[in-house]
Amino acid sequence: MLKAKCEGFGTFELILRGSGVFKNMSDPRVIWTGIEPSEKLMQLNDYIKNGLEDAGTKIEDRPFKPHLTLGRIKFLKTGNSLKELIEKYRDTEIQKVPVNEVILYESILLQSGPVYKPLSKFKLYQS
Repeated sequence: MLKAKCEGFGTFELILRGSGVFKNMSDPRVIWTGIEPSEKLMQLNDYIKNGLEDAGTKIEDRPFKPHLTLGRIKFLKTGNSLKELIEKYRDTEIQKVPVNEVILYESILLQSGPVYKPLSKFKLYQS
């Protein structure tokens, strides 16, 4: 299904912008940078989501919020430095990234932390 949805979709560019944390600043667990939603990214997300639904996969109800996880926090001595960095880069454009493939990963949860194993790559190139 992924190959059919990705094949011929065409390459595009993502813009990484801003920073933040998941859970909250008083108990941060994940540091992330945002991915600006683009028409091509949202369209690809819809294609894949619809393909999964057609294949009988239950899809989450929450809206798609593209981001890139930079790191996970197990322990934080003081939150002030992190808070200052998050504020400093909240709206900063960090990088433009060309997108030419979709990679399907298996997430393996270990006691030491998650391991992400690539299973397949699907090119977005148009024929």
